[in-house]
Amino acid sequence: MNRLEKIPMLGILGGILFALAVFAVQLGLDNDAGWGKSRILMAIAGAALIAVNWILVKFSGRLSKLKKIFASLDDTNRARLYAAIAFIFIAAVYFWYALPAFENPEFKFDYYGRMATAFRHGQVHLLEEPPQSLLSLSNPYDYALRYETCVVNEIPIDISLYEGKYYLYWGPAPGLFLMVFNDDQISQIKDKYIGYLFACGVLLYLILFILILWEGRRHALSVWFIPVFALIFGLSMPAPWMVKTSGIYEAAIFGGQFFLIGGFYWIYAALRQPGYSRWKLLLGGIHWAFAMGTRLTVWPAIFLGAITTLVHLAKHHRLISFSRFIVKPAYFALPLCIAVLLLGWYNYIRFESVAEFGLRYQLANTDYRKFSAPFSTSYITGNLRNYFTFPVKFQEKFPYLKPTENVNSNERLAGLLYISPWILFGIILLFHLALAAVQKWDAAVLSPSEIWFLVSIGGSLLVMLTLVLTFYFPATRYIEDFMPLLSLFTFFLLARVLQCTRQNLDGGLSPNFLRSSDSGLLLRVY
Repeated sequence: MNRLEKIPMLGILGGILFALAVFAVQLGLDNDAGWGKSRILMAIAGAALIAVNWILVKFSGRLSKLKKIFASLDDTNRARLYAAIAFIFIAAVYFWYALPAFENPEFKFDYYGRMATAFRHGQVHLLEEPPQSLLSLSNPYDYALRYETCVVNEIPIDISLYEGKYYLYWGPAPGLFLMVFNDDQISQIKDKYIGYLFACGVLLYLILFILILWEGRRHALSVWFIPVFALIFGLSMPAPWMVKTSGIYEAAIFGGQFFLIGGFYWIYAALRQPGYSRWKLLLGGIHWAFAMGTRLTVWPAIFLGAITTLVHLAKHHRLISFSRFIVKPAYFALPLCIAVLLLGWYNYIRFESVAEFGLRYQLANTDYRKFSAPFSTSYITGNLRNYFTFPVKFQEKFPYLKPTENVNSNERLAGLLYISPWILFGIILLFHLALAAVQKWDAAVLSPSEIWFLVSIGGSLLVMLTLVLTFYFPATRYIEDFMPLLSLFTFFLLARVLQCTRQNLDGGLSPNFLRSSDSGLLLRVY
C-alpha cells in the first residue's frame, strides 16, 4: 500500500493528458492542426494535475498539517468549505463559458449602460435620438414596414419608441447601480458583464439556501450533498448557455432571479429563527423591491411570497395589536410599497400611465399595440413540448448537446428532459413526500417555516412556470425564470424524504418527536 501511495498517479495522469493534447493530430484524435478549445483545455488540465502532484510531493509536511486541521472541522464548517469550493469552481466554469462573449466585440449590448447614462443626465429617455426615417413611417411599430424601408438596420433591436424618444422597457434597477460610475466608465460596462455577475449571484444564493436547508437536516443528509447538489444545480442548463451569449435578455433574467431568490433566502432565514430577525426581513424586502424593478414577470411570485409571509407573521408571531400588525411586517413590506410607487411614477413620466412599462411601444417583430394575446392558455400544450421534450442535437465536442432551432420562434430550444434530467427526480420526491404525509409519518409533519417554504417556493415555482408556458414566444433562456426555484424545491423535497426514510429505518413508522416551534426543527427523542 505504501508503494502504491508513492506512485505519482496525478503526475502520470497529467502527463498523459498533456501528451494527448500535444500529439492529438499525430494520434488521430483531432483532424484540425490548430489548437482548439478542447485541446487547450486538455493541456491545461494535464499541466494542472502535474502541478498538483508536484505540490503534494514538495509540501507534503505542510499538507499533512492542513489535512489534520481539515479533519478537525465540524460538519458545519466542512459544509461551508465544500460550498465555497463548489461556488468558486462553478463561477470559473461560467467564466470559461462567457469568455468568448467577453472577447467578442459583436456582443455589445449596453442597454443598462445607456439607461444609467440617461439617468445621470437627468432624463428617463435615452440620449440617442431616433432617425427621421423611423419617425416618418406611417406606423413605426410595423416590423414589415420597417424591413421594407430598410429602417430596421438603422435602429437598436427591442427598444421602445414613444413620442419621438427612445425608452427601454427593461427594469431600471440594474441601471441605478451603474450611476456611481462616470459616463466613460459606464460605456465600458456591457450587459454581458452584468449578466455574468448576476448569474454568479443566483448561484451564490442557491448554495446559501442549500446550506441553510441542510443545517436543519444534517442528521439525514451527508455533508457531501452540499457540493454535489451545488454542482448539479449550478451547471444545469440553460445557465451556462446563457452566460455564453449573455446580452440584455440574459442579464435581465439573471438579475430578476438574483433579487427574487435573495429575497426568499433572507426572509426564510428570518422566519426559521426563534424570534424573527428584523434586519433579515428588511434585506428580503429590499431584494424583492429590486427584483420588481429588474424584471416584470417576477411580480406574481413576489406577491405570493409577500402574502404567505404576512400570514406566517400574523399566525406565528402574535401580531395581535394594531401597532404590531403594522410595524413588524413593515420591515419587508415597506420596500415593496416604495418600489411600486417609484415604478408607477417612473412609468407615468415616461408613458403617462403608471401601468405601462413600454411593452406596448416595442420596436420588435410584433406590433404589441395590436397583438392582444401575448399570454394565453392555448400556448401551454405546445410550450410543454418546447421546454421539456424539444429534441436536441448531439455533437462531438463539449458540452456534447446543443439546442435546435424552433421554426415558429426562430429560437434555439432544448428540452429539459435532455439537458437537465434531474427534474424527474423532483417529481418522484414530491410523490414520496405526499405518500409519507398520507401514511402520517411523524417526519412528514412540517414546521411553520417549512410550510412557508413549501407554499412560497412551490407556489412561486408554479406561477413562474405557468407564465413561461402561457407566453407565445418560446426561448430556452426563459427556463431560467423558474429553474432556480425548481432547484430549491427539489433539494427541500430531498431533505424531507431522506429524513422520512432515515427515521423510518431507525425507529419504525411512528417515532416520537418533539417539535420546537421556535427553531422550526423536529428533534428525535431517544
